[in-house]
Amino acid sequence: MRSASAERNTRETRIRMTLSLDCAGTGALRGSTGVGFFDHMLNSFCVHGGFQIDLNMEGDLETGSHH
Repeated sequence: MRSASAERNTRETRIRMTLSLDCAGTGALRGSTGVGFFDHMLNSFCVHGGFQIDLNMEGDLETGSHH
């Protein structure tokens, strides 16, 4: 199976993601960014691309202009 994982941790956020390319055309986003429209766009990208993203995001999405 072709896949890749990445993790990024800062003082404000913790992000873990796995991208799987071999999903037999049943792609989807599993998880959430915490931003509804972004989740919708990522899911559409996965479905139409035929791959899967497993996403775990935690942290500060409410404050600061850097988000």
